[in-house]
Amino acid sequence: MKESIKWWFTRGVVSAITIPIFLLLLVMTVSAFYNGGIQTLAYVRVTKAVWGWLGVIACLFIWPFSLLMPGWLIWSAIKETPKIISQREEKTKGSAVALFVFGLIFLVGLASLMQWGHGHVIGWIADHDPDAAYKAGVTGSKPPSGYKP
Repeated sequence: MKESIKWWFTRGVVSAITIPIFLLLLVMTVSAFYNGGIQTLAYVRVTKAVWGWLGVIACLFIWPFSLLMPGWLIWSAIKETPKIISQREEKTKGSAVALFVFGLIFLVGLASLMQWGHGHVIGWIADHDPDAAYKAGVTGSKPPSGYKP
């Protein structure tokens, strides 16, 4: 792993591009874990409020995908991309660059898609009983019955 992180900083002139990408991916990783924690808490609250303890049991299966997977996907872009690029650089530089761009876009895009999807699922659950969800601190697209704009 140490070599993978070192790779981002030892590309010579290309480091002017790889270092900012590394820093951006690092911030995105921390943000994904933080947002995953918020989404996991929202899952627990809204499922317990809307479905009772059966919802909490459902969260036992959901939490790894909301809390861990998006952050791990972005972290894998940091960790695994240099290994793949180093293997490909021996063959052709063009394919190494294409793989680099595709790998980053795919992994980061998949992580973002997962977080977006979790947000919509949380809202969908909250829309089944907006009053109970509101009391639990989570809202969907439907306002609670006592809401007056």
